[in-house]
Amino acid sequence: MIHFLFSVIAMPVRLIAHGVAMLRLFNPRPLLWMAWRLAQDSQDAVGVISLTAGQFGMRAASELAEQMFAQVPDCQIYTTLAWIEIAQNNNMPAAERWLKIADERGVLNRHLLYAVKLVLSEHGQSYDKAAIIEEMLGRNDLPGEYTRDAMLGKAAILLKQKNWAPAEQFAEHILKVEDNPHAVWVKWVVAAANNMDGEAQRLLQELLIKGVPGQMHCMIALGWQYIGNRREAMLALHEAEKYNVNIDLFDKELGELTKTAEYYNLKESEEGKE
Repeated sequence: MIHFLFSVIAMPVRLIAHGVAMLRLFNPRPLLWMAWRLAQDSQDAVGVISLTAGQFGMRAASELAEQMFAQVPDCQIYTTLAWIEIAQNNNMPAAERWLKIADERGVLNRHLLYAVKLVLSEHGQSYDKAAIIEEMLGRNDLPGEYTRDAMLGKAAILLKQKNWAPAEQFAEHILKVEDNPHAVWVKWVVAAANNMDGEAQRLLQELLIKGVPGQMHCMIALGWQYIGNRREAMLALHEAEKYNVNIDLFDKELGELTKTAEYYNLKESEEGKE
């Protein structure tokens, strides 16, 4: 009952902190710290750790995370450090160290480990993407969005293998439940690969409308790469670069493509036409 009351008190404090962050009135970290102290909610921990890393560095953030984890053994506390290392520092080995600590010591929210493992599997760390996805698909106790993401991951593997029909089946299953741009992307790749030009163009326009600019151009590039059309893949990456997308982080192979002479020659050729 006492913890429930503290949680109720923490709610308005948390709302004020997020409002302050949106309006940029002043530093919301003290308010989120107060909310954490009251309710010990891992969502507040995420905010405090992230702001601490931005303001005082990773060492201060990791020391704070250790203190928080001693009170609440939630995997989200350490996976937050892993995500910061991935997204802000591009330090995959450091992210893997935090992930292993979360895996060894975490009790709550263990499903959060999967997302970090999947990202690290794309960047040469010691995780097998296909095995992780199969493990996720074999479970019936994960939140729905994790099962959906595992299905999308499986579809992407099938696309890379040019196994078009089974990949499309996963996409169609998802689209019966929700309107998902990544499932639309799967169907676009299948249509483009099978020279269904009219359907492919319709799906491509839907992607560009519904998807996040930059990120969706990377998805389009990935699709062309799976199909085997390097030129179209590179043209899509030229568009992605206009949105300052971290292509290396999005996909390692696409990142390597952007470093080739072929890529720069095509870019210069296209820019000369403008």
